[in-house]
Amino acid sequence: MTSSSPTSQGKTRAACLIGWPAAHSRSPLIHHYWLRTLGIEGGYVIEAVPPQVLATAVAALVDPMVRDGLMLHLCPVGGEDPSCGGWRPAFSAAVPDRPWLGEDTAAERRLLLERLRSVAARTPDRWAAPVLTVLANTAWWVGDGTLAAVALARALRVDPGYRLAVLLDQLVSLGVRREAGRSRAA
Repeated sequence: MTSSSPTSQGKTRAACLIGWPAAHSRSPLIHHYWLRTLGIEGGYVIEAVPPQVLATAVAALVDPMVRDGLMLHLCPVGGEDPSCGGWRPAFSAAVPDRPWLGEDTAAERRLLLERLRSVAARTPDRWAAPVLTVLANTAWWVGDGTLAAVALARALRVDPGYRLAVLLDQLVSLGVRREAGRSRAA
């Protein structure tokens, strides 16, 4: 991935294409051309993910322990809960090891969000609520309330009774900032 720096709005430009097959895609050439032409520092990567791997990961999120374990792993104040370890087999290749620790860059956070967004965009409505809730939670922690709200709106449209989406939607709608979550969790 190309080295990235924050934009004037404080967000790093990063994009990711998840697909299969993906090697033939000219998207990186096109995107890198326009990034250079417009003077935008950023990156674009391709993740070649076979459909069966993506389907297994999405289906695994239906289990609340798997979903919660992944969300805990992606949360900057979270830790590892052995009872929620079931997420690892389905996501170990796609999710960085504790992305919030060590050399955490805005580019890595944006790329993680783009990966989650790309998976959510390809997930059929029947399976989408858990994926969208993980995306919304991660977006909220990164500070992207707009993406969190959009993900929650779709989650609640496809499954109005998905309780975690309802709770996160209340958090986002009330304008609770991630700094409040960090100070209470510390």
